[in-house]
Amino acid sequence: MNTKTLHLVSLILVGALIISAIGYVYVTSPNTTYSYEIKTFDSYEDFQDFLAEAANNTGSGYYYDLEESITLGADDASGISKNSAPSVPRSDGDSQTSTDDPDYSETNIQVEGVDEPDIVKTDGEYLYVVANNTVYILKATPAQDAEIIKTIEVSDDEYIQGLFLDEGTLAVITASWQFYAMPYIEPAIVKTDTDEGIDEEMPDVSIDHATVNDTDGEEQIPEESDEKPEFPIEDEEDQNTTDEDDIEPIEEPFIYPYRSVSSTKITLYDIQNPSTPLIKKTVEIEGNYFDARMIDGTVYLIATEYTYELQTFGAEKSTIAIPELSIDNESEPIPIDTIYYVDTPEPPTSMTHVFSVTTTGEVNHKTFLLDSSHSMYVSLNNIYLTSTIYNTPTLGLLRAPDSTNEEEKTMIHRIKIDDGDINYIASGEVPGHILNQFSMDEHNGYFRIATTIGWNWWSEDSESTNNVYILDSGLSIVGSIEDLAPGEQIYSTRFMGDKAYMVTFKNVDPFFTLDLSEPTDPQALGYLKIPGYSTYLHPYDENHIIGIGKDAVETDDDTLWNDVWYQGLKLALFDVTDFENPVEVDHVIIGDRGTDSNALYDHKAFLFDREKNLLVIPVTLYEIPQEYKTDEEPEIYSYGEYTYDGAYVYTLTTEGFEMRGRVTHTDENWTAKDTYRWFYYPWNSFIKRSLYINNVLYTISNTMVKLNDLETLEELNQIALD
Repeated sequence: MNTKTLHLVSLILVGALIISAIGYVYVTSPNTTYSYEIKTFDSYEDFQDFLAEAANNTGSGYYYDLEESITLGADDASGISKNSAPSVPRSDGDSQTSTDDPDYSETNIQVEGVDEPDIVKTDGEYLYVVANNTVYILKATPAQDAEIIKTIEVSDDEYIQGLFLDEGTLAVITASWQFYAMPYIEPAIVKTDTDEGIDEEMPDVSIDHATVNDTDGEEQIPEESDEKPEFPIEDEEDQNTTDEDDIEPIEEPFIYPYRSVSSTKITLYDIQNPSTPLIKKTVEIEGNYFDARMIDGTVYLIATEYTYELQTFGAEKSTIAIPELSIDNESEPIPIDTIYYVDTPEPPTSMTHVFSVTTTGEVNHKTFLLDSSHSMYVSLNNIYLTSTIYNTPTLGLLRAPDSTNEEEKTMIHRIKIDDGDINYIASGEVPGHILNQFSMDEHNGYFRIATTIGWNWWSEDSESTNNVYILDSGLSIVGSIEDLAPGEQIYSTRFMGDKAYMVTFKNVDPFFTLDLSEPTDPQALGYLKIPGYSTYLHPYDENHIIGIGKDAVETDDDTLWNDVWYQGLKLALFDVTDFENPVEVDHVIIGDRGTDSNALYDHKAFLFDREKNLLVIPVTLYEIPQEYKTDEEPEIYSYGEYTYDGAYVYTLTTEGFEMRGRVTHTDENWTAKDTYRWFYYPWNSFIKRSLYINNVLYTISNTMVKLNDLETLEELNQIALD
């Protein structure tokens, strides 16, 4: 690749990143009115015109006033088939118990009956584990005979995102990213208008629909080759065979030298005999994997792609590439009557593909033009997608920190799902931005959402506020609690039926109890201030809540935005029996500053079972050497040194936490090297998940599955994952 081409590609890649960020927080006009109606298109040309007009209205600059054309991956054919329980997590730790079946834990999910993809699944007899971008199928019981019986490999450009398991069917979700050169034409020589009259070669990239003149001065559109040469084309001399004197000078166009194509695929395997899994269905659609859920054997999968990625620009023409849906390796462009848009304030920067696949192989699909979705909540009957928009002169986190209700909004889209059917129902909006999926909930026909307006880290004067909004089925606000904990941010939320719990933080942890039993008049009833914060809340039972987060120590250091230093990992148990006066029953501090856990950010790493009084979390332990603690009190900003990684196992009752022991996959004799020690940490041996089958604890890392007695933690077996 020559230097000029390299610079062009670098600029384009940087530009794409900037555009992606801008797509996250478009500025919209606060004076425009919107109908919030769902609409579709009569033709692909209408679709192209809509995207161009939307780009002009938002000033995105993604589309240019060029002669336009539509490119389909195949002929326009539509051979694609068009075919509330309470949102309270299982307090028993998602375990399966029966007199006939094995007792085993399942993925820690948010909504009962709505399964979430994970890197490990079990049916109580076999384990299905994702490690090293491979699916390992293990005979899990009896423990002493556990072994790998089969592996499922994916192609080099695919990356496994998660698994579902349902009655003899294993669903494997993968994502891939590929880069294609533009449809190939012979490169031209561009004559530059310089004093010296020096000719410069056009960058060696493929151009779609570039226009050149033949020797008679007539325009010719080079035919596109069926070949897709890999980018970059290294052999310039062989490619530049056109006689330089036969080409008239033309203006060099602004072009993308390649098109990136991401795709999301789900493959269904028949695992009636787990040692010989058989593919029974594959469904793939262009777009980045976003998230998925499974309800009663039907997987609902969401993939997104920016609309600007569909555009290819040449000197005279632009081309729009219609995304394709492939079923059992037969691809077709998505039918135009399955592409919808909604008249809302958010710009249609993203094509959001929602498709369902049943374990029997039935497929349904619809695409919605929305803004880039940030979070998703799924109940038994609805998918809720959210995105944040700002009406301020600057974008996103660079805007003025003291946002108002009119400047910062979260858009909500409700999509009804029923036995594989997908139907857009309603849109709505609330002030502020949300944290994650646990900021949302559906209960008794109402949608509840917790938001923060503004950011508290900008300066001491930044005034963020926190809120809970209750919306009806049409996504209109019917009730709210506003202006909670001014100056703080939401760190975690948990909705449980008519109640909700919220943790905000700046320098202490206010733990709020919220009464949502009357949707039109919700109330904040209880409040508890304690050091530190929780990033994840999990119900122990109706009257006790478990929190996991970080300890914190206040300081008078003026250089800190929140006047605190985070310390070690913190586990807490809250008693909310007296709802207006919550208390902290017990807490445990693990390690020193730097100690971390995947369970802080990923609830699927959190294993809890009330009947077994069992709590297991992965911990990466950092400790300040004892000699420093003995000689003098270490500074509160002092980091510990890495000393351990493993699963911490606790007995947890309403009285508090009791350490049962810990399990590691790393060599306990491992010592860090003096230089760049973080680089040499045994990352692959860090435990990512834990589960139990009967009285055996299984812990999973990229290097092994280890089996330990659930009570004594005596090692029973270990299986290497090569």
